[in-house]
Amino acid sequence: MMLSKVYTDNKQQSVTQALSKYDINYEVLYEDADLGECFQSYLKSVRNICPFLFLKEIECFLTYVGSKSRYICANKIISQYLCDKSGHEVNIGHQEKAALLENFGRCSEELCPGDLFDEVRISVYLELKLDCFDNFISSEFFVHHVEQKLKYDINYLFKIGTLKKSDSSSSGDSDLDSSNSTDSPVVKSVQSKLCNSKCINIEDDDFEQFEDMNDLTKWKLVNGKGDKAVYLSIKNHQNGKRRIKKCLETGIFNYSQQEVFESVCSDEFLNLQKKSLKNTYVDYMTFGKYAASVLHIRVKLKFPIADRDFVIFSSAKRLDNGDILILRKSINYEKVPPQKDYIRGQLFAGTLIQKIDENTTRYKLLTFTDLKGWMSPILFNKLLQLKKDDKYADIEKAIKIRRSAKAPSKNAPIMKTLAHFEDFSTP
Repeated sequence: MMLSKVYTDNKQQSVTQALSKYDINYEVLYEDADLGECFQSYLKSVRNICPFLFLKEIECFLTYVGSKSRYICANKIISQYLCDKSGHEVNIGHQEKAALLENFGRCSEELCPGDLFDEVRISVYLELKLDCFDNFISSEFFVHHVEQKLKYDINYLFKIGTLKKSDSSSSGDSDLDSSNSTDSPVVKSVQSKLCNSKCINIEDDDFEQFEDMNDLTKWKLVNGKGDKAVYLSIKNHQNGKRRIKKCLETGIFNYSQQEVFESVCSDEFLNLQKKSLKNTYVDYMTFGKYAASVLHIRVKLKFPIADRDFVIFSSAKRLDNGDILILRKSINYEKVPPQKDYIRGQLFAGTLIQKIDENTTRYKLLTFTDLKGWMSPILFNKLLQLKKDDKYADIEKAIKIRRSAKAPSKNAPIMKTLAHFEDFSTP
């Protein structure tokens, strides 16, 4: 009996040591059925199962297409989890609860919006993470679950977590997960190209989606002022059923237009973001007067967001007024299939580089990003309000690095796309 206990303790200790090398992904609790059941067992043991069940019920709510089905489901959720003395009441703020009940009071079988629970969902999701997740992954429930999984799948830890930095040197790059379609007014005229790998192309109308960046009445200032600022769109923009804000960053540099353009496209600029981004050039292709580079970007994000990756088509052109416009848009590309440990996000962005005079340049970056996955657009929009003007600082650093270099590179793929466009357009 004693020998059996020692053996069991040693096995648990080895699993615990292996787990100490990984950051476990909170989002996987809602994606891995077996791990979700383990988490539920733990929550039952600490008498806190209701928040998790509440979130699972909302997942069911979101699967309904018709308003009548959503209304019936919403009524059940509210009765079971949000009514006083229901026996399963979820603890949320008074104002959030009141706002939800007021919104539900305006619903009917004919009209029940899919985002009815978004605000409350985020609060419960984050509270469960903060209150219970760390205790769960150090509990015997979790250790035993991992121990059983490793018997049949030696790569299980890679599926539910990421190797910590200090241990990542031996891991190599592991590839990832899900791609989704894009369906936003911002990219309305090119949406089929964004979600259909057979429509990989660059056309004139791809560059005609950024008129909003010149109309500040459509934007709300969230950081900075004057020559260096960050704005969010006043209105949300649809991507399927997800309502997301666009972001606009602006700045003025005391450098020439060509120098700012080359720095924005340069490896020096990308290298400054290595802590959070990993970039791999995949391909380069031409479409008549346009050329495009394909870049695979892997993004290390902070809680509460799991890591994302993007496959980006980039192309530059010079406008009739002399401005340089860089287009970046997500594509589905067979050479970069969905990767393990990442969620495939989507991006549509334009960078406008305007010459003010020989040594002064205005920079504008408009981005429309959908992080996809379980990430709520409401939470993403809230996080955008905290956005700082770090791109401006990195561009300025890149310019200084390039100025100090003996021979700064002028062969970055996006630089080549502009050279191709100008060569093709020259009579």
